[in-house]
Amino acid sequence: VENIVFVRVHTESLPRILRSHSVAEIWLTFSDPFPKKRYAKHRLTHPNFLTIYRDLLVAGGTLRQKTDNHTLFDWSLEQFVSNGWQIRELSYDLHESKLPDDYKITTTFEKKFLDEGLPIYYAAVTC
Repeated sequence: VENIVFVRVHTESLPRILRSHSVAEIWLTFSDPFPKKRYAKHRLTHPNFLTIYRDLLVAGGTLRQKTDNHTLFDWSLEQFVSNGWQIRELSYDLHESKLPDDYKITTTFEKKFLDEGLPIYYAAVTC
């Protein structure tokens, strides 16, 4: 595959690595929920990060989120809507949904949560 890049950097560094409007999809998979309110600015769906993603995504590009954390997921949905993103796909139990199997590729964390009987929350949004 020649059109995929995996990067392990702080989100704030992405604009120095990737050109504006050059990314078709961004996946946020099982990011730290930073449950304490005072750490909300560290959540990867905080408005500061949404601004970065908006700049990186091509017109019609998609931001996808998978998480086991219901509180983070609902908070993220609020951030998406209040920051002008449109929800295109939504599931409160991805693996029981009729969404494409490509979305159900299981990460190590995901397998752990599924084995515990936890649902996986999924959203795809565009700006």
